[in-house]
Amino acid sequence: HHSTSHANTRGPLSAIDKWYSEQTALFIRELATSSDLGGGKLLDNTLVWYINEVSEGWNHSFNDYPFVLFGGDGVGLKTRGRILNVAGQDFTSNDIWTSLAPSFGTTLTGFATKSKGAIPGLFTL
Repeated sequence: HHSTSHANTRGPLSAIDKWYSEQTALFIRELATSSDLGGGKLLDNTLVWYINEVSEGWNHSFNDYPFVLFGGDGVGLKTRGRILNVAGQDFTSNDIWTSLAPSFGTTLTGFATKSKGAIPGLFTL
């Protein structure tokens, strides 16, 4: 649907986005109802990053694109159901990875593309 995106044809793009959202919702529900071997549910120790790789397909803009994180305490999402607005603060997807890394006992640096560093308050250990 790349050409549809460049044409900015909203009807078909909305239908495509709806389909992806519905498929993701089914997957999240499965994780939320499936038992983890260590106890709890699979979603407790899983991170699902739901994102479109660009904020506007017609011009390939990477500015202020929305995303949703699904997961549990085991991946640093102890405070759920919140909105963290970092629009206009020049963060990139690299900064999301940098923010996530400590939840898995590591750090990330040296990206080939732009990175500011961890986004304060995105993940909590």
